[in-house]
Amino acid sequence: MGPGVVLVSSADETAFFVKEMLVARGIARTSGEGEHRFLSSGDIAWFAELGRRLLGPELTSAHQWTIRQK
Repeated sequence: MGPGVVLVSSADETAFFVKEMLVARGIARTSGEGEHRFLSSGDIAWFAELGRRLLGPELTSAHQWTIRQK
């Protein structure tokens, strides 16, 4: 790498793109705070432990995700 190299975060670029799409469709939140829900289709305890190591205190609880059959 050198002075002419720009490091691009794919996570940031994805977030910017999603925001643009939400705004363009008129479904972006314009005020207040959002809500985080952490769902896992696997072992909840394992998911929550890993999530806390990666995300920190933001992951206070995790819930089981299941597909509803019609």
